[in-house]
Amino acid sequence: MNNETTGDLEVIGEVRRGVSSVVRVSIGEFRKRIYVYCQGWEKDEQDPGEGTLRYRGLTVRPDTLRELIPLFEAAIEKAVARKGEGREARA
Repeated sequence: MNNETTGDLEVIGEVRRGVSSVVRVSIGEFRKRIYVYCQGWEKDEQDPGEGTLRYRGLTVRPDTLRELIPLFEAAIEKAVARKGEGREARA
């Protein structure tokens, strides 16, 4: 995101990845188009603030995300199956 991103960024939620990092999902507008952002943030468990952006992650339009969701679900199923086979699935 840069100075062309409007200030209407809305955080949908976040998932903790460890004691000092989260993955945050938000939506916002860039060049008059809506995007979904999935980004990694450095944020301690006790930190009530926003944290520090660590990596840009994934930025997609909602229609593209809708098409990606079934692929992510299939990837989760395959990862779980591999883990069941004795291989470690990466999260």
